[in-house]
Amino acid sequence: MEDSYANRLVTHAEEKRIIAQKAVRLVEPKTSLYLDSGSTAFCLASLFPDIPCVVTTSGLTCAMELSKLQNPTLQMPGGLMNKNSYSVNGDVSVSTVGQLNFNMAFLGVTGYLSGGRFVTSVAEDYLLKRTVVANSQRVIILMDSSKVGKVGTYTIASVDDVDTIVTDGSLPSKEVSFLESKGIIVL
Repeated sequence: MEDSYANRLVTHAEEKRIIAQKAVRLVEPKTSLYLDSGSTAFCLASLFPDIPCVVTTSGLTCAMELSKLQNPTLQMPGGLMNKNSYSVNGDVSVSTVGQLNFNMAFLGVTGYLSGGRFVTSVAEDYLLKRTVVANSQRVIILMDSSKVGKVGTYTIASVDDVDTIVTDGSLPSKEVSFLESKGIIVL
């Protein structure tokens, strides 16, 4: 079961702010980006630079925040409304995103399992996120340290799919060493 968006927005709020401040430095002009839905993605959207780029997001709160900017082109896939996370997902979203290519994707996760699996608990989000991963040159995971060991039913990515992890700086050193040994940049 997915926790409500309102609860997720206030849980580990300082860690999410730290992650967003690090992640925003990775945003480059004249690129095509995917910004996930969720509370950490919303924190990133609130710091997003007003630069020319194309941003695709499934998060309604992210889209509303990004709509305040002049230069990014903003697009949203259609789909089913997930009222718990204020996002869209499902077959229509997967079909739309399946036709797009991204220079980089910023994805949130429900959890991270030792051995290098990034997971979610919502089947419809799994399908959408797997499609984004497949269509992105660079996959960036936004993950606070509370996600380590948190189980989700569906694996959205493995260490082989991920280029960068932006975290709050409190991941266990054993996990950081493992991730870096797989060629992942941990910020």
